[in-house]
Amino acid sequence: MTINSWGSDEPVEATKGGTGQSTYSTGDILYASAANTWSKLAAGTDGHVLTLASGVPSWAAPSGGASGWTFLSSATASNSANINFDNAVITATYDVYCVVWHNYQPASDSTLLLQVSPDNGTTIRTSGYDASAYQEGSTTEDNITTAINLTSDSVGGGTDEGHGIFVVYIAFPSAVGIKTHVSSIGGFYDSANSLANSSSYGKYDTAEWCNYIRFLGSTGNIDTGTANLYGLAKS
Repeated sequence: MTINSWGSDEPVEATKGGTGQSTYSTGDILYASAANTWSKLAAGTDGHVLTLASGVPSWAAPSGGASGWTFLSSATASNSANINFDNAVITATYDVYCVVWHNYQPASDSTLLLQVSPDNGTTIRTSGYDASAYQEGSTTEDNITTAINLTSDSVGGGTDEGHGIFVVYIAFPSAVGIKTHVSSIGGFYDSANSLANSSSYGKYDTAEWCNYIRFLGSTGNIDTGTANLYGLAKS
């Protein structure tokens, strides 16, 4: 059997204009591993970037300030009591996290809340918060202590309500000696053809390591919505 037009059953050498390779897998990349030598770099893990190690290409997870926001996890509500991100993704690797909610809708009229836990959800902190939210056309809601409220008035649960989008920034949840701070902006339908936009700021008023974040409604379940979690790399 021959594998090239020269009648040879061996791959054509690099010095003869070939690659020296006879098989390839999906995602392989050819590179010169030495003078006049082609080698194969197998496909890396999804999300990894091409970098240099000892002078040759390799795959590695992004790191350092240049990587910016890194996607970490996603959760989708389906008549869910709450949506949680645990210590698999809330770690000391990042100082700041961002959760982007879209198509958020509660099962019944309720405000969107955030709580934290220092022991991966075993103990949810249900007191000790200081937070306020403002909604255009409404009043500022102060002195919320059971959770951090991300909306002032309730997001509607009717078919012509809800569909909220929220961008929630969470700073220093996994830092010893620093309080967890939360800030958010968002908008939603509060009734047919009536738009609402809101902003909020709050903190958990104890400086402890929190490795678990919970979103929940003030009343009832979260009917629909997807929450995507990102981490901001340290410089």
